[in-house]
Amino acid sequence: MTPTEEKQWLEEHIPHRIRVMLASTAELSACRTNGEPSFNDDVVERCWTDAVWEGRLSALRWLCEFVGVQMGFKSGQAERPKAWPTDTNVRHLSGGVLLPLPSPEADLLAKAWKACTQGSVHPTHNSNHPRIDDPERTKAFEIIKNHLSTTVYSAEPDWIAKWVLQPSK
Repeated sequence: MTPTEEKQWLEEHIPHRIRVMLASTAELSACRTNGEPSFNDDVVERCWTDAVWEGRLSALRWLCEFVGVQMGFKSGQAERPKAWPTDTNVRHLSGGVLLPLPSPEADLLAKAWKACTQGSVHPTHNSNHPRIDDPERTKAFEIIKNHLSTTVYSAEPDWIAKWVLQPSK
């Protein structure tokens, strides 16, 4: 790792993940300098914004695997995730089918899965992973949402309003 890259890890990548972990007022209140809080509302907002970003990437990776797509480590192509005994996917639900392989949709999800994995979930260096900003993330989410709408939620046309866009109980 070059000195410039190491500086980036120490000043950007690691602090970003620490902010994610501090994204609650209780955890932030423990951050003090000379007995005084070492943060303000802008810092609190940055912690929450970073946490939302990381959460979106983690959720997208989870959803890609749930519909049966990941990037093959050796092949570099869309493939099925390795199934562990406790894993669950869309096939385990009534009407659930895995996203077809090969397909353009699976290729896009595989790239999104790899980008989420290398950009957030797994620390990498010089990976040259695919982009996961908009519009890539939005396209991947649309594929997953459409697949779920036509499979496990096909009997519930308003499933997003009914099950997703609800306040916590």
